[in-house]
Amino acid sequence: MARGCTFVDYNRDGLLDLFVSNYTDIDLAHAPKPNLQMPNCNYEGVPVNCGPSGLPLPAFFLYRNNGDGTFTDVSKQSGIGALRGSYGLSAAAFDVDEDGWPAILVACDSTPSLLLMNKRDGAFREEGLLRGVALSGEGREMAGMRVGVGDYDLDGHLDIVRTHFQNQSTGLYHNLGKDQFEDVTAQAGLALERRFINWGTGLVDLDNDGYPDILSVAGTVYPELEPVYPKYPRRGPRIVFRNQGNGKLSSWAKKPAQEFRLGTSAVVVPLATSTTTETWTC
Repeated sequence: MARGCTFVDYNRDGLLDLFVSNYTDIDLAHAPKPNLQMPNCNYEGVPVNCGPSGLPLPAFFLYRNNGDGTFTDVSKQSGIGALRGSYGLSAAAFDVDEDGWPAILVACDSTPSLLLMNKRDGAFREEGLLRGVALSGEGREMAGMRVGVGDYDLDGHLDIVRTHFQNQSTGLYHNLGKDQFEDVTAQAGLALERRFINWGTGLVDLDNDGYPDILSVAGTVYPELEPVYPKYPRRGPRIVFRNQGNGKLSSWAKKPAQEFRLGTSAVVVPLATSTTTETWTC
């Protein structure tokens, strides 16, 4: 079940290759059927759909661009196909260790997130835990939803923002410039905003002050919660953390309920003809 992908020229041949992130290997034909003898999962006492825990872990795929409109599956040769430890959602590619070769970051639900380091020989090795991005700063597995990459503190190194499930803060991971990341969610001021399930995200300068802000969109997977718990609305806001320019960000998520939307994706596009940035959410 594919849930995310990213284009990346992993072998630096000038052609964009394709990485595909999968969520689970569930086969609906053989999945358990709902019945009165098998009660639903519940969230704070409300019956809801079950999460991925207990489902078969998926494989991930890498397809090499042949340059003629076709792709070759190189998952096995690259080592990508051997990864079966996490429920993958979105992915992003960027040069983690600044060696000129792109790595692949995968946000994973209820399991450690993955950081696939490029070995420069057509293969990858997974180093999420070693580099400090697999878990939270407290060492907890997080329900990673989406990821964004950008230099929030303008130190010349690319940092990571990862959105999570409700009751989990959006995570900010500071690039220390030594192939390592530090969870600075609390220090940066993001820890108190936990009301919503956050999805699509990006680091983008929304107010043109030179410092990248954080944008994310929120929406629930449990609409049945709202009648019982108004604090878990079916629709969520577009959340903005404004960069203060001193390593801290402040939340702009205070909107009336009627302005809330059900969103899971965000696209950030800089306009070539101006100094402004356009964002689309859905």
